[in-house]
Formats: sequence, structure tokens, C-alpha cells
Amino acid sequence: MKQQAICKTGEPKPKLIEIKMSRYTLFMTETEFLSLLAKDQELWAKAIGRGKAFTRSETSMLLFGT
Repeated sequence: MKQQAICKTGEPKPKLIEIKMSRYTLFMTETEFLSLLAKDQELWAKAIGRGKAFTRSETSMLLFGT
């Protein structure tokens, strides 16, 4: 099990999501990322759809080697 780092205040440091872009690398907490997605419902739906497609593809590759 992975241990979470503790910051100086004694609270656990939030896990960060790394987003690599062409010129920048962004680091956001899950809460920050979700708040941005919540502002655009269409983008939220597209992201969920892509996630499902990638998951199905990875599962298929593992099961059938295609």
C-alpha cells in the first residue's frame, strides 16, 4: 500500500494529477480538476466516454491480445 505524504500542518498532501501539454505541465488536485469539468457538462460527458473507451480497449487487449 502506498503511503501518502504528510505536509507540515499534519494533514495529508492531496494527490496531484499531472497533465502534460505541448508547452506546459500542469499539476492539479482531483477537487480542482472536477470543479473545472463541472463547469462544462459536455466536456464532462466526452471525458467519461473517452475513459470508458480506453478502459474497454485495455481490457480487450489484455483478454484477447489484440
